[in-house]
Amino acid sequence: MRVVELRLFLKNPAWFDGTFIHLPRVAIKKRKATINQRWVHLSARGRALIENIHQILGTWELPSESALRRYLIRCARRAGVDPRGLNMKMFRKTWESWLIASYPDRKEEVFLSQGHTSLTALQHYVNLPFTDEDRMKMKEWVEGWR
Repeated sequence: MRVVELRLFLKNPAWFDGTFIHLPRVAIKKRKATINQRWVHLSARGRALIENIHQILGTWELPSESALRRYLIRCARRAGVDPRGLNMKMFRKTWESWLIASYPDRKEEVFLSQGHTSLTALQHYVNLPFTDEDRMKMKEWVEGWR
C-alpha cells in the first residue's frame, strides 16, 4: 500500500478481513486513481504482520515520507550504495516485481492489488530481471500471496 493508505488503514483495522485489506474509495488518495476501491492481497507473512500490527507498532507513529527517505539515504551511504533514486515508490515497485516474477500466471491480480492498470505496471513497475537465485531468495517473502 502507499504510505497514506497505510496510515488510513491503521485507523480502520476492520478493513482487514483476515485475508485481504479492503481499501474503499475514501482510502485511495492518489489523484489520478481510476478505481473506486481495491483489495490488497497479502503474503502469508504479510497476513501475520497485519493481524498483529497494533501490537507490533504499539504507540509508535509511522515516519513521514521525507523522514523515511532521509533514513534510506543515510543507510545507503553507510552501506556504500549510491542513494540517487531512493524513494518511497521503490518498495511498491520491488514488491510488484517480486510478485510478477513469482506468480507470472496471476499478473492481473497483482496489478489490481497494487491499483495499477496492466499498461502502467508494464511501463513502470515490472521491468526488473531476476536470476534463479533471486527468485529463490524472494520466495520466503511472497509465499502464500493470495
